[in-house]
Amino acid sequence: GASIGRATSPNGIQWTFSSTAPEIDPARVSAWSVRSVGYPGVIEENGKLRMWFAGLSSRENRWQIGLAYEQ
Repeated sequence: GASIGRATSPNGIQWTFSSTAPEIDPARVSAWSVRSVGYPGVIEENGKLRMWFAGLSSRENRWQIGLAYEQ
């Protein structure tokens, strides 16, 4: 399945990936029994990042919405 990584850019053209390991992958959202994650949307709120993403359930074969955030 697909995973979600992190990259930064000073200008929107040149990108630097933070690591080779994904930030969100199916193993890290195992409470859902997810086989794939994708379609991230990130916003900054009160100086903290929040990311909504979709996870494809392996049981019902349907998409669910997840939220990852900085504490």
